[in-house]
Amino acid sequence: MNSMNLIRIANRVGGRLAPGLTARVARRMLMTPRRLPTRPWEQAAINAGERFTLQNGLSAISWGSKGPVVLCLHGWEGRASQFACFAPRLVEIGYRVIAVDAPAHGRSPGKEANPLVFMQGLLEAGKELGPLAMVIGHSMGAGAAALAISRGLNVRAAVLIAGPSGLRGVLQRFAGFVGLPAAARERFFSIVEEHTGAPLETVEISQLASDFRIPGLIIHDQDDVMMPFAEAQENARYWPGAKLFATKGLGHNRILRDAEVVSTVVSFARFAIPYRRAA
Repeated sequence: MNSMNLIRIANRVGGRLAPGLTARVARRMLMTPRRLPTRPWEQAAINAGERFTLQNGLSAISWGSKGPVVLCLHGWEGRASQFACFAPRLVEIGYRVIAVDAPAHGRSPGKEANPLVFMQGLLEAGKELGPLAMVIGHSMGAGAAALAISRGLNVRAAVLIAGPSGLRGVLQRFAGFVGLPAAARERFFSIVEEHTGAPLETVEISQLASDFRIPGLIIHDQDDVMMPFAEAQENARYWPGAKLFATKGLGHNRILRDAEVVSTVVSFARFAIPYRRAA
């Protein structure tokens, strides 16, 4: 029996006998990321970039020395170097690309993180580096980018890749994955709200997107098992003028290495950002 099955059994039993304790343990598990190693395909871009530390203490990689800034934020258990395929193409057309290691990820300090912590790190980076031409987020980084826009991130366009439409769905999927029974789930949601300081209804991205007034590109794979494609459809439905680009067969992470996805983002940058400058 593998460790995940043992965790599910423990949660099913503990969730009935001690739902509060089980929910607190699940919250800690949810918000404690693993620092995973870089993959070989990322190394060339790491070597080509310049590693530096932002004023808020987060580690980042910069490609290009001048031009409008494109700020990138990875997903859960990700790292800045996962934007290796985007950086050279965007630098070619005149942008400076900066990718951040979120708190408790990559080379950035911290032991725990959550979408609100991701968002705060992005807002602080935006103030230091902005005004920004574009923000690109993947997975939780996409959710954090949308939340940051709703809270005043100074940016002219945004790309959300494999992102959620809200925090509640993420929590429900996690609770199901680790086997939390109904009694523990409700405690779990309440504990997450208390820990983050944000009621779940205030971080429903699809609803917040109805107030966005910048060009948006939403990219999502129809076969993504970690973040259902319906999440992207929901965001696109509410975001005025946002374009939805659907892929097939790439899943949740390989989408960051796909040549067509990279070209789509570069084309969007060529069109959307100059348009906003002229407006």
